[in-house]
Amino acid sequence: MNEEDLLYLNSQPDGNTVLRTESLEIRELVRKNASSVLRILADCPEGSFMLPDLALPGPASDEQEFEAAASGLGVIIASDITDQYRFFGYGLWGVFHDGQIIGLAMLKNGSASNVCEIGYAILSEYRRKKFMTEAMLAVLEHARSCGFHTAGINITGDNPVSLAFWNNLKKEYNRRHCYNDVDSFNLTL
Repeated sequence: MNEEDLLYLNSQPDGNTVLRTESLEIRELVRKNASSVLRILADCPEGSFMLPDLALPGPASDEQEFEAAASGLGVIIASDITDQYRFFGYGLWGVFHDGQIIGLAMLKNGSASNVCEIGYAILSEYRRKKFMTEAMLAVLEHARSCGFHTAGINITGDNPVSLAFWNNLKKEYNRRHCYNDVDSFNLTL
């Protein structure tokens, strides 16, 4: 991408703020977030957060490969994912701290009525600082207000970090609402 195109892209407005927490903004993603989203996905354990038809560049990728992947992700953000916001009020969001995108939060329809699926990813330097717990508790409350009764997660591959986070998130949510777990991959809202 040449300098003029990059300047134009970065001059575009930020996505709408969907949720606010004490220290975070959870916003709709826009095309200019594609490179940041790609960095977040590349920094996460394999299989922890998947987007359709997206080939992630490897750690040894050159700038041209990274730019091509970011461009492909930008198209997904601008089309398929963005449509969910307009029709349903949920989708894939950026988690922002002090104006910088530090992670991703996802809320989408699950496989059954009144069931949603959540997803999350965060840059490694922001892990273990309670940011993602804060973000996902807000997402779960939002899911509840959208009429979902159960939240689930689809962890692919061997991902003990994501599974441990999910279990801690469920405990915190249940503590706040005096609920019990439905099973290991679902949570009553």
